[in-house]
Amino acid sequence: MAKKKDELGRVRLIRKRLSELRAAKYNPRTMSKKAAGGLDRSIEKYGLAEPIVWNRRTKNVVGGHQRLESLKRQGVKVTDVRVVDLPLIEEKGLNLALNSRSLQGDWTPAVAEILEEIRLGAPELVEPLLLDDIEIPPAEPDGEPAVDKGPPTRFSIIIECQSEKHQGELLSRLEKEGLKARGMKA
Repeated sequence: MAKKKDELGRVRLIRKRLSELRAAKYNPRTMSKKAAGGLDRSIEKYGLAEPIVWNRRTKNVVGGHQRLESLKRQGVKVTDVRVVDLPLIEEKGLNLALNSRSLQGDWTPAVAEILEEIRLGAPELVEPLLLDDIEIPPAEPDGEPAVDKGPPTRFSIIIECQSEKHQGELLSRLEKEGLKARGMKA
């Protein structure tokens, strides 16, 4: 169920001991040592700009696993966490949404100007925050930013069947319609 509009901007923060925060075993993200070092330096410089997200119901960290590890490496004992109260399946959906590059947007060529400004005005930030690792997207031949090509042209659907026989029949019908389909066992 979607939240009411007046609740969308609300954030509930509470203080938690890092020892009470349990990383979700399913978390599908990892981080290189180089990136972890950059995160450590970012937190050292700016503090925890984005709190860890914690699910009251499951006691799992939903978002911020790498930030949690960074805080531990730095000897922090207590932090503010953003509290959610979700069933496990919705928690997993939120975990993916929080970490999805598809939902974070893309750099525009304008990032090059900002990076140059930082290189000239605060060069000490470039190396520790790994700013040289930011990929600058190409501009179109006319110098304008590349235009979004629109939504994907491929879509997927998952259908649960009552039996392997039913699955085979359904796959057969879909293939006759000219659709690509494949069966999976759950």
